Amino acid sequence: MELELALEERKEQELSTKQNIYAYIFEGRRYDIGNKLGFLEATVEFALKREDLKDEFISFLESIISK
Repeated sequence: MELELALEERKEQELSTKQNIYAYIFEGRRYDIGNKLGFLEATVEFALKREDLKDEFISFLESIISK
């Protein structure tokens, strides 16, 4: 574990001498859309948050769940 941290710190030091490094403190939920489940979770939550999709999407989900 210490070796991993030391290597990570070394990479950061090298990068910072070659280019600027920026960070952003993100508040909220993150989705890993690089995997299938994460992509589906993001899609469903996005659809449920949109007023123009929400009701129709809930009906769709209910219809496939009841099968």
